[in-house]
Amino acid sequence: MSIFSKHQRPFSVPLLAFERFTELRQQITDDDRILESVVIPVLVECCGVSAPTEKDVKYLLERLEQVGRNVPESPEAAKPPTKTLGAAYAEALRNLDVAQLILYMCAFDFHKANYVYTELDRDVAVEMLDTFISMKLQENNLLFESCLYGFGGKYESDKGPVETVDVDLNNQNDLAQLSQFFSQPSIN
Repeated sequence: MSIFSKHQRPFSVPLLAFERFTELRQQITDDDRILESVVIPVLVECCGVSAPTEKDVKYLLERLEQVGRNVPESPEAAKPPTKTLGAAYAEALRNLDVAQLILYMCAFDFHKANYVYTELDRDVAVEMLDTFISMKLQENNLLFESCLYGFGGKYESDKGPVETVDVDLNNQNDLAQLSQFFSQPSIN
């Protein structure tokens, strides 16, 4: 199911609805009052359903149950065993709470981040966050590799000869060759 088809649901159940449900649920000790004290207020306040029907209540409870089933058991198992530049960056992203991560994804534009958190359906927001994190980790890896290879480094697993060129900026012949190299037309 694409991110766009997830947006075509009876009504959005944003991340704010899950937060509000948890807050209200912790205040209620009597399970008989959950519907009137928790579910209905969440539908009205967070999901924009002004007159909740039984069908709306059922849909919200199904979504809450679905998310509860998909929560990973142990976030500790996902941590990489060694400390590397990429692992440190991934850990920094992992240590952000959802609101901070959404702000980062939205380039700290509060209004956009607020829309993602309070209006977009939770599944859409989570898929956007997953894509953002994946792209940021790949971008971080590419930046590292550009530095690594740009300064003549390599991974242990790299195959083939490494060609190094020594350039002396005080030598006119080397400067001429360097100038000729940079004056060649690019492929783009």
